[in-house]
Amino acid sequence: MDTGETDKISCTQDTNENGILIFEEISETRSCEYKYLKNVSAITETNISKSLIYDCKDGSCAATSGVTTYGSNIPVYCTSSECTTITNSVELSTVSGKLVYSSGFQLANSKGKVFDIDTSAVKMYLYVNTGFVLLKTISGVVGVTLPSNVSDGDYYINNTSYVVVQSSECNSNKITKYTISSGAISSTSVCSGGTTPSADCATVDTKNSKNCPIGYYIANKSTGVKGSGVLFHCVDGTHCNIINSESEEKIKIGYYKNSDPEVDATGYIQCGISGSCTVVKANAAANCKSIPIGGLYFDSDDKNKIKLCLKTGAAVDGIDITTTGQYIISINNENIFGNAAGKNVIIDFDGVNVYKNVVDTIIYRYTDTNQKVYGKYNNEGICSNPSSILEFKKDDSNFTYTSTD
Repeated sequence: MDTGETDKISCTQDTNENGILIFEEISETRSCEYKYLKNVSAITETNISKSLIYDCKDGSCAATSGVTTYGSNIPVYCTSSECTTITNSVELSTVSGKLVYSSGFQLANSKGKVFDIDTSAVKMYLYVNTGFVLLKTISGVVGVTLPSNVSDGDYYINNTSYVVVQSSECNSNKITKYTISSGAISSTSVCSGGTTPSADCATVDTKNSKNCPIGYYIANKSTGVKGSGVLFHCVDGTHCNIINSESEEKIKIGYYKNSDPEVDATGYIQCGISGSCTVVKANAAANCKSIPIGGLYFDSDDKNKIKLCLKTGAAVDGIDITTTGQYIISINNENIFGNAAGKNVIIDFDGVNVYKNVVDTIIYRYTDTNQKVYGKYNNEGICSNPSSILEFKKDDSNFTYTSTD
């Protein structure tokens, strides 16, 4: 959809991505036709005049402002109509601030730096100063969330870093809760202790009561027995939240990395469709020949390399659980992710854990023969071999998918 009135227009895109992306125009004139725009990982000296930063939500993208770099440290400042190295900041009028790059990404105001912005991982930052700005990051890029893409709801912010954190971390005055409604801050409160039931670190890690690594554990709150009981999420060195039906953070279907220091690298926490969680250990294997769909194994040559099987067979290799991205998995025969004849679900790999996706709203999804999900723009992996593309259609009432092939 053409939403601009000049020769350099903003375009609304249809993609499977959420968050910040860079699109490069590969036609001679800027166009809203998707076939003329290509998702690229970075802006370069050669494509800077043809590239924009886009903010995407639920399959729709539009150009936004932000900052990135090319080379090792040359800043590139982008508006919704162009990217350039000539200017030295991006103005943030809603908060009387600006985005700058000075040996790192920063939000600054007339008095100087307000906070640093880490682009080594996907994060969100919320800064409030009369108005507010919600920033999103990907590797080497900071983008401004478009007002239409800011979801109503509660945002929990670290008061020092301005990073958006999980609601389970609302357990001290270091965190502030902002409620956004209809594009404005409707309420503000400083956290003083979460509503989530909790326990001290000693309950889940009796040998390290003063230094409990952040992450997930299974333990019996009453006895301290490890490996059975309830799911805990330890959010700092001493405080752990119980994850259950009463907590703000809900149990996700899938695999959590077990942070218990007494468990070796093959240990994971498995939470199934029944809502119960148990500690499981991967078995040594060379491939998915003897591992069921949805099962884990570790490489026979490397105990730390855990893989998940999307298929079974002697020639089938599992997906490294530390990967990132989305994959389709069958639940035709019951496994951890579900049980429905002829159906599939999407699972999200976040680099540490693997969860069933219960947020996607896109109707049609496309994969290669390895069942990796690709978008309309982030599709180099499948477009070179169209005969290998598989199509799945989302069912109306739930988060299952049916193959159309």
